[in-house]
Amino acid sequence: MIRNRIKELRKHLKLNQADFALSIGIKQGSLSDIETGKTAVTQRMMTTICAVYNVNREWLETGKGEMILPGDQKETVREVRPQPHTRSPDLQLVLDQVYEIMISGEKTIADALKQNVVAFHASVKTMQQNKKLTRTAKENRALIDDLRRKMDALEKFLNPHDPPSNAKAE
Repeated sequence: MIRNRIKELRKHLKLNQADFALSIGIKQGSLSDIETGKTAVTQRMMTTICAVYNVNREWLETGKGEMILPGDQKETVREVRPQPHTRSPDLQLVLDQVYEIMISGEKTIADALKQNVVAFHASVKTMQQNKKLTRTAKENRALIDDLRRKMDALEKFLNPHDPPSNAKAE
């Protein structure tokens, strides 16, 4: 079964589930579910495993042939990478570069990148929330100013001979 060969490959590479999962872009729990048969292996995941570790696709699917391919037969990362739909070229460039780092097998670098992306995302979210709060505060000030004008107009209407309550004494 494919799940058994994935586990065999992982052990051959002397990787724990967390490290192997990170290298192929999934969570450790997902890999555990695959290895225990709770979750099926997707075509994309098989392609990723083959690309990252130079695994013979036939061996992975059927158990026939050598586990590891010679270097010149390695599947390319381009086959694994999600295909762009309506992404801008700048976004695609960033996604391609991040993807290549994440599947490089360099755990320390991939972890650092992940931490930085998560921190940057949190900063952007905070900035967006602050802008929204600033916009809300400005809108509230405008509503308060409008309410004051209306109250002054109402007070003037009700007491035409008295100055408005917030008028400055001269």
